[in-house]
Amino acid sequence: MPTQNTYWEAPKPFPQWVQVDLGRTDASASYSSCLLHGERRNETLSVLGSTDNTTWTTVKASRATPFGLPAANTVTITFTATTQRYFR
Repeated sequence: MPTQNTYWEAPKPFPQWVQVDLGRTDASASYSSCLLHGERRNETLSVLGSTDNTTWTTVKASRATPFGLPAANTVTITFTATTQRYFR
């Protein structure tokens, strides 16, 4: 599976979000995690999913998420597998 590399920095005021369109919603496209790179600090993050870009459901509830060692400023957010097309 190819890796998509993007960069986004949230402007203030918070909260802010970034959205991705994975291009499909069929049952063969199931997702259960996302990998984020960030600065070495705690961020409060949640993950929302949608099949139609209109109705959103929480796939990972909001929580403090530490970026930093030992994973080179990365964090993997895991959630129950879902066939959503859009994620925020």
